[in-house]
Amino acid sequence: MTKPEEINNNDCGSCPYYSKAFIGDEKGPSLNVTCLETAERGQWTWNTKNIKCLTATTCEEIKDTDCGWCPSLKKAFIGNFDGPFSGIDCPMTEEGQWTYYTNDCKCLKAKSCDELKGTNCGWCSSLNKVLLGDKNSPFWDVKCPIVEGKQWIFNNNCKCLTVNKCEDTGETENCGWCPSLKRGFIGILKGPLMD
Repeated sequence: MTKPEEINNNDCGSCPYYSKAFIGDEKGPSLNVTCLETAERGQWTWNTKNIKCLTATTCEEIKDTDCGWCPSLKKAFIGNFDGPFSGIDCPMTEEGQWTYYTNDCKCLKAKSCDELKGTNCGWCSSLNKVLLGDKNSPFWDVKCPIVEGKQWIFNNNCKCLTVNKCEDTGETENCGWCPSLKRGFIGILKGPLMD
């Protein structure tokens, strides 16, 4: 049985399903060997750059690899921004979402909006939760409901959650003042971005 960390050249890969190494390339083992890829066991992992994905126990360990971290499965998988390859599903759970960029790993541990600077994450104030997204909404059809004026806040706009007078909105990015509700909202010149 070959351990992933024992593979030290780029002509070999590890097949977690069989707990063996095989000669191969990025497409899989050579010589008509099929490596079954499952969420439980893992994927065919080829070359020394990505071998550490098979043994990663935290999101931060995916640095300098082609892997992302699946918090619900507590495993790294080769993939891209949209998710793991090989049809492996990484469901969003309370632990978080599929995370591909190392900078976004801190989103999985963040407990407040202020911890998100420099990430692709936002704060869903109605759910009191950090989610991957952009200035408009969370990614992958995840909903952040607007409840009692609580809204989606992206990255550097966190201070908008706490402004209590119009003058303070200038200290935040894309934050405007709603006089009738006496609070700040993320928006543009015409009004808040959310309904």
